[in-house]
Amino acid sequence: MIKIISLVLIFLLIGGIAFAATITSPGIGDIMGQGQFPSDPGRTFRLVRYVPTGGNDNIPSLTADSAVIWSRVSDDGVTITTTTQTTDSGFAGIVPNAISTPDFGALGATVSADIGRRNWGFLQTYGLSQGTMNTVGSVAAGDAIGCAGEAGRIGRFATGTTASASDNSATLGNMGFALDAIAASGTNGAIFLRCE
Repeated sequence: MIKIISLVLIFLLIGGIAFAATITSPGIGDIMGQGQFPSDPGRTFRLVRYVPTGGNDNIPSLTADSAVIWSRVSDDGVTITTTTQTTDSGFAGIVPNAISTPDFGALGATVSADIGRRNWGFLQTYGLSQGTMNTVGSVAAGDAIGCAGEAGRIGRFATGTTASASDNSATLGNMGFALDAIAASGTNGAIFLRCE
């Protein structure tokens, strides 16, 4: 019995070494997918601060799975906010967890003055994620997605084929695509982000 167990362990050890030997380095650079297992999808996260657009520090916090854009008011590359423009080219990513609004009275603070306050959190910019559809429209699996006309929501990517100012090719913002069909009315679904 001990011989059989020993042989099985040796076989597993050799099999594990052979598997590892088939993976070669792609070269210098960042390697995505630093999960616990090779089957874990690669994702990229960034630390950001949330400042509501034209609001105040009493408006609701960002909820998990909110779609956000880079703030053009703070224009620091760290601050995010929401948009109601369906073709917003400033799309930043999806907030995986809720982020609070700025501390009371700190709405106009600079990034450096805001460090350590409650309005900081993580933004996902690449990989498998979840998004919440707007209340009108839906997407099929494989459809390109972008910002919706409702703050924090996603919608079907505008094609830029009309003369409408809101469908201008200069403002189109493709954030990725839907992995599954997602129905309207605030349904949450699987998406793949490509924001970097």
